[in-house]
Formats: sequence, C-alpha cells, structure tokens
Amino acid sequence: MTGETYELFENKIKTIQSIGDVRELLHWDQHVVMPEKGITARSRQKSELAKIYHQKITSNELADILMILNLKYMIGRKEQI
Repeated sequence: MTGETYELFENKIKTIQSIGDVRELLHWDQHVVMPEKGITARSRQKSELAKIYHQKITSNELADILMILNLKYMIGRKEQI
C-alpha cells in the first residue's frame, strides 16, 4: 500500500512540477520573444495555469496522500524503537 501511495504522490508532484515548468516557460517567452500584441492572451494563459497549479497543490486528494504517507512513516518509526 505504501509503495502504491508513494507512486501516486510522485505522479501528482510530477504533474504539478510540469505545470510550474510551463508557467515559467510562458513567463520567459513573454519577456524575450512574445510580440507586444500577445500580452492579453498570454496573461489569460498564465492566469489559467496559475489556477490549475493552485487547485492541484492545495487539493484534498494530495493532502490525503500526504497524510497517509506521514502516518505510515510515523508507524514505521515507532516499530523501530
């Protein structure tokens, strides 16, 4: 169970990291390459990605996974004592 839970955690974090990477790429592109007339569309894109990022990083599902992993870690530590 712990292995499956950790794998689920890793997958969620990889998705969150990928969304963050795309946000950074859009930010870089906005300041380096993007034409001035693209600012409205780019702002909308960055805003939507920020919402998705926030929803994923603060999701109840991620919190539940972290709680399960923490409990399993604490139980494992107690068993070692």
